[in-house]
Amino acid sequence: MTIAFLGDSLLDTGALTHLLAQFGIEPFPQFVGGNFVYNDGKPSNGQVLGEVVIQQLGIDPDPLENRFSPTLATGFVNPFQDNINYAFSGASTGIFGSEGNDLDDLPIGLQTQVALFKADLILAKRFNPRAEKPDIIISAGSNDVFEALVDIENFANVLFTPETTDDDALKNDLAKGIVRNINRSIAKLQGKVDDIVVFGLSKLGDTPFSIKVDALVDALLPGDFANRTRTFLTDVAAEVNTRLSDRYNPPNDVCNHYRNWLTEQLDDHLPKFGPSSWGFKTASTLFGDLGQELPLGNFFNQARDWLTGIVQNGRGGWLGPCNSHDPAENVLVIGGIEIFETGLPLWIDSLGENVMPITELSYLDYVTQAPGSLPSGLPVDLFAFIDGSHPADGLTQVLGKLIADKIAAEFPDFGMG
Repeated sequence: MTIAFLGDSLLDTGALTHLLAQFGIEPFPQFVGGNFVYNDGKPSNGQVLGEVVIQQLGIDPDPLENRFSPTLATGFVNPFQDNINYAFSGASTGIFGSEGNDLDDLPIGLQTQVALFKADLILAKRFNPRAEKPDIIISAGSNDVFEALVDIENFANVLFTPETTDDDALKNDLAKGIVRNINRSIAKLQGKVDDIVVFGLSKLGDTPFSIKVDALVDALLPGDFANRTRTFLTDVAAEVNTRLSDRYNPPNDVCNHYRNWLTEQLDDHLPKFGPSSWGFKTASTLFGDLGQELPLGNFFNQARDWLTGIVQNGRGGWLGPCNSHDPAENVLVIGGIEIFETGLPLWIDSLGENVMPITELSYLDYVTQAPGSLPSGLPVDLFAFIDGSHPADGLTQVLGKLIADKIAAEFPDFGMG
């Protein structure tokens, strides 16, 4: 069994570097200001998160073929035989790259990667008709969230309005678009792959990039708006994670999950029914065994109990066994915020006593701007982030181990057949 990566820079092992090298641009140079920063064209000073995860699962990341490398870009690839990386730094969840990274004219987004991967599968299937289906790791969505900051003045105006309805609307619009695209990607992969792991978004408000932008937005507005941008970005990430988890990681007690939802719907709608209303008659038809002669309050209570019974018992088979129903059993969503909040203290503890970790400033800013508040010569190991949004290798190793443990618990044979 093989592995394929689809998504953004948390998985990219050189795709953006290969692409921009044709134009003489080096997005992740090994040396910045005389200091070693990035590793061999990756957005990391060591391994990217995807490499750490599969290594922790017992899969050698070194043979991971980059689909956009010069040797593979126009050649035949076999996802049934080789571990292949389709991920692209700066990718959105749509067709193109992100506007904030000046990549919005390039078809490098998650949808494009999925289409290319499917085309490779179709061709390779001719030569491997009985091959085992590959496992998939997806990481995408962060670049879509940061798109809200491209027009920083407009974003500041959204925060400035006294009411929060526009804040919530923007948050929900961003989350819906991201989740819709990820859902589409998963739907296109279903039946063609084995297990799918989706990295949920991390705590985006805690990145050095977000901290910088927060200060810029605060400076644009009268009054104190410090931390509002950071909070907004993390709230969007949390909304994305919740929507994905609700769809693909149903709670252990699925009955409670559906019962709560049904109760909310009934609480909202059944009180509107009257004994002579069309709604009441329609509901009575649907729940005919209750009878129209029931008093309204009694009808409401019995209707709710009756629907709950359907869910609990799986009446008619439409829900299946109540304690095992999962709409997509081969999909696992990893809670990115939970992983970050668990992993950051573990990484700090790993530094040892009397060591001050640096979490709000990136190593790249440190070596290029030489802020006077920090002494010179600090090693990269002390920094949580290598640049504005990518964790440094030390933190990446901790986060990758936590993610791998969750994958192994759900899919013990992930990537290994």
